[in-house]
This record gives sequence, structure tokens and C-alpha cells, in this order.
Amino acid sequence: EKMYRDSMKWRCEIDMTRILNMFQKGEYTNEKEETLTKLGKKLFYGYVIGETVQDAPLLCERIGRAEFAKISKDKESLHATKLAYAAYLETAWLILEKRNKCERGVIVVDLEGISMSLLWNVSILKQIIHVGPLHYPEITKRVMIIRAPYFFTQLWAIVKRFVPKRTQHKIQVFGHSDYIDELAKITKGGLDSLPS
Repeated sequence: EKMYRDSMKWRCEIDMTRILNMFQKGEYTNEKEETLTKLGKKLFYGYVIGETVQDAPLLCERIGRAEFAKISKDKESLHATKLAYAAYLETAWLILEKRNKCERGVIVVDLEGISMSLLWNVSILKQIIHVGPLHYPEITKRVMIIRAPYFFTQLWAIVKRFVPKRTQHKIQVFGHSDYIDELAKITKGGLDSLPS
């Protein structure tokens, strides 16, 4: 109950309705909001791409294409990316709320293009995603990491030992093609319903 109340308080503090209007409807109260929104859309790497066959949000985070060096270059870029991330999570939350089901979403983390430079920018990634567990607990049922390069699978084999078992069961790591059948199976409308 405390988590829920804190989350509702946070939504009021940041004015989530305004943020959604900025990112979804292109409605701005001033030039600064417009600039922040455009920057957030340019830098943020995640999208709600559809729904699962269980009527839950299907999300995609293209970590391999994220430009963390640009995001970290100044406070405005980081702030804009955080706002875009909040709008992304709120959109997923609203899909779940609309369906009024005890269902959770699936996040597809696309690592195509990832390099070891992510390790130098992992603190920026942490700052961006910090809001998720605090204000959107248990929104995720499963994480599919796709197009994982060899170094990542080796790294995951080591890191997962330190991840709680409950969380380990949510995460699956796929290579460059073995995820396609699984993604088709869980996506409402199949692969044809997804963006290219």
C-alpha cells in the first residue's frame, strides 16, 4: 500500500498528465517543454510496440542503439531521457490498467549494436531506469534479451549468480535468430503486428 501511495504521490509531483500530453499528444505549455520532448524522443531507446496475447504491454528497449555518451553530455539530455522513460512506463501501466487484469508486460531488450562501451556508461543507464522499480513495481512478467553478442552471454552467465532466483526466472537470453519463434508466439497479431 505504501509503495502504491508513494507512486501516486510521485505522479502528482512530476505532473504525469502533462508529461504524457507532451510525449503522446505534442501539447506543450512553453518552448522549453517542446525542446525537452523532442530531445527525449531523439535520445530515448524504448517504445511500447504492441500487446501480448494476454493483453499486456509488449515493450522494446533498443539498448544496443542507445547513445549513452550523448545522454550523459549534459543535465538537460539526461533529464529529457528520464522524462521519455517515465512516459514510456506510464503508457505501459495505462495499458495494464485499461485491461483491468492481473497481468504484467514483456520487455524485449534488443542488444543489436551493443559494445563494451556500455560498461563505461552503465551509471547513466542506472540513473535512467531508477524510476522503474520505485514507481512501477511488478509491471514486468518477463524480459527477453535478444540479439545478444557472445561477450554478453558470457557476462550474463557470471552475473546471474548474483541475481535473485525469482528475477533470474523472468530473464531469457537469445541470440540473433532463436528469439523469432518465441516472440511470434507471445505477440498479439504475430510478428506482422510489430514495427519492422
